[in-house]
Amino acid sequence: MNPTNSKKTVTSTDSFCQLIINAAESHADKLAMQVIGVEGTEYTYAEILDAIRSVAFRLDQEGIAFGDRVALIGENHPRWASATGLKHGKVLNIFPEGERTFDGDLNEFKKGAAILATELDLPIVPVALDGLYKVWARSSNKISLAKVKVRFGKPFYPKEIVDLSMDDEAKYQAVTAHLKQTIQTMIDEMRK
Repeated sequence: MNPTNSKKTVTSTDSFCQLIINAAESHADKLAMQVIGVEGTEYTYAEILDAIRSVAFRLDQEGIAFGDRVALIGENHPRWASATGLKHGKVLNIFPEGERTFDGDLNEFKKGAAILATELDLPIVPVALDGLYKVWARSSNKISLAKVKVRFGKPFYPKEIVDLSMDDEAKYQAVTAHLKQTIQTMIDEMRK
């Protein structure tokens, strides 16, 4: 029987995985998904099923069993690579502002470092850099010679900063605020 012409009956007991398999088997060559605005991003049901099987194989290789809760983040998402590296004992350097400053004043800190450190129970080592904006100004493509001061702060664990009764978002905000204040204090001391 040709799988592209077969019809399957969907029952209320079918799992999401089974529904995907049924769709792939009965519509293998039909367009399942297209990313608008990006050339060459059309996927058939069969291609999606292959991708799902590839992810399932990788999860199995990592010892993640059916029914385990996992967060799947796009392959180009920095937190995916960061968490994997940290779990394998690597050191990760994060610039919490996510951008260069125009004038040497700290910008708003993003919460990525706080999320990783909180969820993986790892220490954060605050590092203050002063003068880097003179080396590579945000408004320029040129790198210039300039004096840069660097100071390493005392490492801290997020659990030293947060209250266990806080929800996750409040924890991330508290850790991010502590990190920013610590770095600002270090920069102020270097500028004296």
